[in-house]
Amino acid sequence: MGKKEIPYTKKELVFYAWIPISPEFNKKSGILEIHDKNLFRKNDYKEYEIPIHKTTFSVTKVSSLIMDKKYTSQELPQETLDFIADCSKAKAEAFRSKTDLQIASDFVYPVTEVQFTSPFYKRRIYNKTKGKPHGGVDFKGAQGTPIYAINDGTVVLSRSMYYEGNFTVIDHGLEVYSLYMHQSELNVKVGDKIKKEI
Repeated sequence: MGKKEIPYTKKELVFYAWIPISPEFNKKSGILEIHDKNLFRKNDYKEYEIPIHKTTFSVTKVSSLIMDKKYTSQELPQETLDFIADCSKAKAEAFRSKTDLQIASDFVYPVTEVQFTSPFYKRRIYNKTKGKPHGGVDFKGAQGTPIYAINDGTVVLSRSMYYEGNFTVIDHGLEVYSLYMHQSELNVKVGDKIKKEI
């Protein structure tokens, strides 16, 4: 998993932390080191071996793909390039948000009727060239279908973006965020405290 400091929060006598694991991680286990002088007064830290279960992600092969030049051209107007740069800056600012754990229960789906149209980490191979894995989950829904927060949190971004369309980011604490893209409208603003409703 590589060495990385993981933020944690303490509630009463319990410590909470999120441990992200890359889908590309190919070992059977990882080592978690916990350093805390108050917890481990003798050695300052303890090591725990965490088993990692292998997951197979779907792959779709497209042997013949022809795209119109207007979709492959790299020549974009300066106004569009400036907007893309502004979007990237806004996302970077949103992901700098660091708060304590805000959730109090399990995560839920963002829609009441769950039907996947594209699963997490699905990879497409175009003309024998590997495409970038899908970093999210797509749900089927008609325009105007209500979208709910998957858990409690604080809105750190809510605006129109170049790639994501109407885009919302919710900070759930401990550097865990949920992202909502391609929405027909935006009904929240930055700073709003959101509660899970499903």
